[in-house]
Amino acid sequence: VSIIGFDMVFAEADEESALRTLRQIARQDGDGQLLRRLSQLAPRLDFDNQFAAAIRNRPVVLGYYFDSVGPRSEVVKSGALPEPLFMTSHFPSKIILARKATGYGANLPVLQKAAAAAGHFDNPLVDQDGIFRRVPLLQEYEGGLYE
Repeated sequence: VSIIGFDMVFAEADEESALRTLRQIARQDGDGQLLRRLSQLAPRLDFDNQFAAAIRNRPVVLGYYFDSVGPRSEVVKSGALPEPLFMTSHFPSKIILARKATGYGANLPVLQKAAAAAGHFDNPLVDQDGIFRRVPLLQEYEGGLYE
């Protein structure tokens, strides 16, 4: 396998519901031994960090998306964006014709940091007649250009 790409966003942490439930039971029962054992088991039950370790130093590309619609009060900024490809300040203002985003949905920071790269997926731009003829290759967000 040359590269693995995920066309999804890992936006929410695994809540480790089993570990949380066991800790609650141990606290309610005052079972210090169980609490100590759970502390030892916690890394094995931290599935986000396990996934990050599995993709670290491997050719894995995570997906994220930009949002360019909706009123400012509804803008979502979730997760950690990768570093931008370029900054718009490096180019004359009339050269860059990238779509401007107002928000984004990205991956958990621990996963983004572990991934080799990330790329945005986006809905194509719809023309007035309802036909998709264009898909943005670059998006601009807060002065950064993302691929």
